[in-house]
Amino acid sequence: MSFRFFLLAVVMISVVARAQESQGVNINKNKQDSIHQAYRQALAKQREVRHDSMLVYLEQKAGDSITHLKISACDFNQMPDVSRFSSLKSIDANDNKITSVGKESFESDSLTRINLSNNPLSSIQFPKSEHIISIDLSECQLTSVPRSIRKLKNLEMLNLSKNEIKRIPRFIRRMKHLKELNVNGNRIQLKRAGIRRVKHIDMLLLANNQIQQLPANTHRLQGVRKLNLAGNSLEHLPDHFYELDSLEHLIFYNNDFTSIPLQIFQLKQLVELDFYYNQLREIPEEIGQLDQLEQLFLSYNQIEALPESMGSLKKLRYLFIHHNQIRIIPVWFDDLNTLERLDISYNQLLQIPSLKSLDNLNYLDLQNNHLEDFPWWALDNRKLEILLIRDNPLILSEEEQGTLKTLKEELQLKGVNIYY
Repeated sequence: MSFRFFLLAVVMISVVARAQESQGVNINKNKQDSIHQAYRQALAKQREVRHDSMLVYLEQKAGDSITHLKISACDFNQMPDVSRFSSLKSIDANDNKITSVGKESFESDSLTRINLSNNPLSSIQFPKSEHIISIDLSECQLTSVPRSIRKLKNLEMLNLSKNEIKRIPRFIRRMKHLKELNVNGNRIQLKRAGIRRVKHIDMLLLANNQIQQLPANTHRLQGVRKLNLAGNSLEHLPDHFYELDSLEHLIFYNNDFTSIPLQIFQLKQLVELDFYYNQLREIPEEIGQLDQLEQLFLSYNQIEALPESMGSLKKLRYLFIHHNQIRIIPVWFDDLNTLERLDISYNQLLQIPSLKSLDNLNYLDLQNNHLEDFPWWALDNRKLEILLIRDNPLILSEEEQGTLKTLKEELQLKGVNIYY
């Protein structure tokens, strides 16, 4: 019996055992434990086989024969010797158990991309290189940014997410080609010095850190186009935040804002604004000033009404305002004819006007409201792909129910799905 067949058999036995258990069949606990142990052993065996076969593969390959090396999830405790592969362009060695990597692994002049994510690294050295442009060291248990990264003069993307890093080092300021810095999920307390070190970064990702307040000099991030501050504890913004006039994407998902700071409405280049999971009670009229806005995410708040100025958002494509307290969709909503995706589910809607002008709409979610009238107008939209209107007290005559059933079947053949 092949190993693959054995692993499949073990998985099937485990699935059957869980199904029986869910149906109330009393299964001996020791037998269950044996099944789970066999499953774990099978997985370990699979990784062992992969480890050994990969070593054989590397030994047999000629020095100039590999350009993209994939040695992920092979249970390597140390980095295999890849120094003889002179044509390497990328290395994927993620999901191993590598603790230390020397610079000799990365000395190929053709190497541009390295992925070592999800390894318990305690030491890593990079050589001087003008060719490496992308490094992924996410989930590597790092407590600081490896100093040898400063030798990568043309590095463009650095992913250090999900580590234990507390500060952004000085040398980052001198890495002029670095455009994307991902330090999501660390322990960074952003200070004024940290702002000075990343002011040239184009995409700055600082989500899920321990940031309670932004430094007063945050407006010095003149190069930033995308700023992700999700999952922190922010309540306010510095006074001069409005000077970040290059910002296009601004994410405050899961913070502690009770209102949208007015500084934001002076950021005229914004195309994406995200305030999911805050404590917003209203949308200021000034929202209409963001005339370049294409994506607006305001779900999971306590918003009760939509201001008339939103009718000025002539480029809006995605509007997600589900899980609020909205009761009325205003008539001017029909002016938002660039909308492609609208999710206003889990609100308090009593009715919804005809939105026939939204002829670009392909996704409409009206679930869990108080709607009694079915939005027949939506079925005339040629671009519609999904309509969700479940969990509403719809009032439909027998004739309407029959018509809707027929239309649902016809539209499903065209790739349109209706759920009611």
